[in-house]
Amino acid sequence: MTYPDLGHHPFENQVLTRLRSKHPAEAEPFLGLEVEHRKLSATLRHVAAVTQRLVPIVRATYLDLLSEFVAGQRDHIRREEAGFLTAAKRLLDARDWRELDDEAPKIADPLSDPADRRFQALRWQLATRDAADGEERQANEVTCSG
Repeated sequence: MTYPDLGHHPFENQVLTRLRSKHPAEAEPFLGLEVEHRKLSATLRHVAAVTQRLVPIVRATYLDLLSEFVAGQRDHIRREEAGFLTAAKRLLDARDWRELDDEAPKIADPLSDPADRRFQALRWQLATRDAADGEERQANEVTCSG
């Protein structure tokens, strides 16, 4: 049961009953309110039931999408750090890096700005995940070397 079922509609129905007993002609245009209240309550219960069924499905799909994206990004970064960037650091000299830095777009990374509160929760989650990944790597290293 919802607030309209428990409080709002019953009170209005009582007001309508009282109005009908004291002023039947003036109450006449409002006689359909009780039926509307029942229909609205039924519709609200249906919306609530559908929402309860859909939200976990949508949430799970969305979380799966995010997890897939994060996993892909992490894999991409690991491969860049393990191969591409290692080779670039080894093969390019200081002049190359200065020129590349001069040519690079000058935009601020919002994730690196702690004052930018839009990504505060994301920064915390990434830091937590990074810490957990580090602990897992250490545990794997101990297991592999032991």
